[in-house]
Amino acid sequence: MSCMIIPIIAAQEKTAWIWSVNASDISGQNKDYDPQHVYIVTDKFNLSWDIIPSPGENLIDKATMLKIYPKGSDKPEDAYTEQIGQKGYKYISLENVAKDLSQSLTENERTYEIKINATAQKNGSMQANEWHIHIIQIDVKKPGTIEIKKEIRDWKDADPSGWKFTVEGPKDTLISKKYEKFTDKSGIAIFEGLRPGSYSITESPRDGWSQISTMPKEVIVAPGPNRQQVFINIPNTLKIIKRDPEGHPLSGWVFNVERKNRNSDFGSVTTVPTDNSGTTYYHGFPSGEYEIKEVPQEGWRLKSINRSQIRFESGKTETVEVINTKTGTLRIIKKDSEGQPLDGWRFSISGQDPDLVSPTNPTNEKGEVIVTNLLPGKYIITEEMNDGWINVTPETQEVTLKPGITSEVNFINAPLIDLTIIKFEDKNGNGRRDADASGSPTEPGLPDWHFTVQGAGGLSREAITDNNGIAVVRGLTPGKYVVTETISEASKSGWICTTQNPQTVQLSRRSDNVVSFGNKVNVIVVPKFNDLNFNGKFDGNERGLPNWEFNIADKNGQVIRSAKTNVSGLATVKGLVPGEYQITEVPQDGWINTTPLSRKISIRAGEDILVSPPFGNINSSRFEIIKFNDTNLNGGRDSNESGLPGWNFTVRRPDGSVFNTELTNSDGSTFVDGLLPGNYTVTENQHEGWLLTTQPAIATITLGIGDRKQKALFGNYYCEPCHRIREPKYPYNKDSELVVIKDVGNISAERIDPDNGYVVDYNITLCPSRSIKDIAAIPTDIVIAVDNSPSINKLSQSAIEGVQKLARDIGAYDEKKVTRVGLVSWSDRNNSRTEVDLINDSGSIINTASKIEFANGTQTNYQIGLDTVLNAFKNASIVSGREKKIVIITDASDNGYQKPANIMDARYSDYTFFAIVVGDNKTTDAYKMLDSLTREHNGYVISMKDLSELEGALVKMATSGSPVKNVQLVEVLPNYLVLQNDSARDDQGKVRLNSDSKDWTTTTIVWDIGDLSTCWSTSFNATFCWKLPADVNQPRRASYVNYTDEKGVSRSILLPEHEINIVPTLGQGTQEVPVKAEEKKQPGFEALFALAGLFGAGYHLRRKI
Repeated sequence: MSCMIIPIIAAQEKTAWIWSVNASDISGQNKDYDPQHVYIVTDKFNLSWDIIPSPGENLIDKATMLKIYPKGSDKPEDAYTEQIGQKGYKYISLENVAKDLSQSLTENERTYEIKINATAQKNGSMQANEWHIHIIQIDVKKPGTIEIKKEIRDWKDADPSGWKFTVEGPKDTLISKKYEKFTDKSGIAIFEGLRPGSYSITESPRDGWSQISTMPKEVIVAPGPNRQQVFINIPNTLKIIKRDPEGHPLSGWVFNVERKNRNSDFGSVTTVPTDNSGTTYYHGFPSGEYEIKEVPQEGWRLKSINRSQIRFESGKTETVEVINTKTGTLRIIKKDSEGQPLDGWRFSISGQDPDLVSPTNPTNEKGEVIVTNLLPGKYIITEEMNDGWINVTPETQEVTLKPGITSEVNFINAPLIDLTIIKFEDKNGNGRRDADASGSPTEPGLPDWHFTVQGAGGLSREAITDNNGIAVVRGLTPGKYVVTETISEASKSGWICTTQNPQTVQLSRRSDNVVSFGNKVNVIVVPKFNDLNFNGKFDGNERGLPNWEFNIADKNGQVIRSAKTNVSGLATVKGLVPGEYQITEVPQDGWINTTPLSRKISIRAGEDILVSPPFGNINSSRFEIIKFNDTNLNGGRDSNESGLPGWNFTVRRPDGSVFNTELTNSDGSTFVDGLLPGNYTVTENQHEGWLLTTQPAIATITLGIGDRKQKALFGNYYCEPCHRIREPKYPYNKDSELVVIKDVGNISAERIDPDNGYVVDYNITLCPSRSIKDIAAIPTDIVIAVDNSPSINKLSQSAIEGVQKLARDIGAYDEKKVTRVGLVSWSDRNNSRTEVDLINDSGSIINTASKIEFANGTQTNYQIGLDTVLNAFKNASIVSGREKKIVIITDASDNGYQKPANIMDARYSDYTFFAIVVGDNKTTDAYKMLDSLTREHNGYVISMKDLSELEGALVKMATSGSPVKNVQLVEVLPNYLVLQNDSARDDQGKVRLNSDSKDWTTTTIVWDIGDLSTCWSTSFNATFCWKLPADVNQPRRASYVNYTDEKGVSRSILLPEHEINIVPTLGQGTQEVPVKAEEKKQPGFEALFALAGLFGAGYHLRRKI
């Protein structure tokens, strides 16, 4: 039993005593805060005292008494009495005291008074002179008890244990304490031994629970049992309702609930299965965010969930509604048009199911792909087409899936089959393609054969065989097809079918789908042999001649085919239109035919013919020309005199035709091969500064059959001043706006008429030009025609480089791409072609120029060359408003020369013609024709020995045409040339002559030409009069051209210069030339010739003209 002792001080001191009384419970926790007012909490306490009387007094021994009375009674019989000393300590149990007092402590409260009586006497006195009473009031109360009950609402199976409560009190006392307890499994927590008074009760909160009561809760604790305190809590609750789309509840479904904050103590839970109402609960979630996932069941799919994520606060109930539906199954069946299953096909599916996986897996070996667990509804299935197939059924189909039902969709495709057509040359005509022991075909395939493939539904396809004789018709479907080859005299001359035509083939995915066609062509075999014994027959010891060409001409004489013999001497011609033909061999230099040059034959389609008798030839004759340096002028070759390389000769055949030889080699020799028997003349082509020393000047050689031992010997001596008129190094002056070309005829001292002199031909040409940088100023088409005949072979590299240089310059400066360049090569009919049509691509011109084949043809046929040029324009489509220029590069040789039909042909009227003549052929018929052709068509000819100038000449011709104004030409003749006045004419300019006579120093001719937009030229004659004074020291008088350029600036150009050189006739070097007396006053050429004779080397007169 606990008692509370409340001390009440009631002291009756007569003197100033000192009382020291202390009461405390046995734990010592509550000490008297005031010596006379003590609180005791337990029913057992300690009492200590110390009584100090007034000075001079002593307590009377055994007169100090401790008395305990029930409050309100002073009866001695009601007191608990005990004698005590002046100072002491005593343990007192109120239960014992109550028993001694015959009082029960079962009541909740009882009050006692403790009295201490003490008597004192004066020192030495025997009488008590003072007494004192010290009173302490003690209130004894039974302790109170608090019982707490935990109730959980809305969760019948909740565990009420473990809830923590804190009780604190009594309030407003110094002995207030805190007490903590947890509820037991019944949800009860009891706090006992509480001192009655005011207390607070606090429940420790739990996350995820809400409290109904206000915390803390204040209560008054009375002694003994008190009213039960009830605390109610509500948990966080998740309610999940599961239904199908029709609203029927679904039982047996569980859900996983996972807290999103992984760092919390609460991880995830699995609910209990839904009940018959389709509902499941879970209580006690801590606050936070959660994700709800159902545990799937086979054959069912989640259709909707109103909330897949929730957030809990304390005491909150969240409801989630989940709808599931039974799934459907889709079976896709894939077959070919022949009913066979197809594996490896995929399908794209779209529809109701958001989790649909598309495309599907490929079909299996049964041609099926099954898609399960699909939401009911409409779906669109599209097949993914594989290469080589077409769809028979629609490529896209629609299906509606129902819950728990398997729906089928069928797709049918037809394979795209490749039909292979094999075309072979059935050489033996046996109707099959022969092969060797290994199975490799021995009969070749035939390219470029046309076939028609026809099938159902009007299908028709065309095919052409490749180089291997194979044609593949792709994309056909299984079925029956008719294959027909195209064969006619127009398309395949000379061929016959050796297999059935047409043929029917059944295409299937399980067959090889190949059809073969054999054909045989007519063949002409032409034998060529070396007729060693010259008897016109092919004898056993004679061999075939390879690389020998034959022409096959039709009955009209038109050459339609050519063929060359192989290493065995056999030339083969295939595929001729049935009919009559003439076969003619093409002669080769160094050979003579011993059999007729031509044979006539008749051939049918598919026929094989061996031409008989064969064509025979034998090596022709040849001779050697030797050129040596006759250093001692004795007309014979001495042992110390070396050969002269780099010389060529003109040879005239017995039939009168001429040709130039190859250049002499380092030994001074050159050979002339392939000659027929007869007489040949050989003339050297002179070199500047060299004199012929051997006689005769023209050698004659007579050759027999196969004669190869004849020689012709030519000696020369170098004499620098001994040569004829020298061509200028630059026959034209370079200027950005005007090209001036001056051409003066040669003078031969040996042919000067002593009385009438020597007539010199003059030609001056002026052509507007412009810089290559201005090439884009005027849209222009230029075709360059390169002579590829044998005579120009040695000049081929310069011609190629000139063409390439022009193409590069045009490519660099023609930024507007307005200049088109074409390129042709020409000689005779079989060797003339358009190399490049008119194009803007300079790279093509550069590349193609290097591939031109030279030394071709047997003629230089200018009409064929011009026709080829015009075709180059025609092929590129002629565009109006563009300048059209033709530049011919040739050596103007008469060897094989064939002139054009008409240089005034109306077809040439829209073109400007230019010619570049390389070499020294100004006197040839070809040169004269070119000079007339270019003059008539506003162009000009440039003749040059220095081939390095060819590039510049090409540029000038390509850029000609820029207008110049106020053109005036002034030509000043030297004193030894006299103008033939009647030859100077007005060529679209006004001519002014001075009145100089032959005694005057010079003759000046002025042409006032005016404005010039095309080429202008004039020709006249001057007489070289050797009797006129010849002052070699006479000052040079220049000829020139004045004009105004496009910018209005006056300009002047000097005309090109020439040198005239005169040499005596050979053999007069030591003879004196007779001079008439009247002419000795004025030293003339006769004196100079005499002077030349003294020196034995001739006289060199130089004068600029």
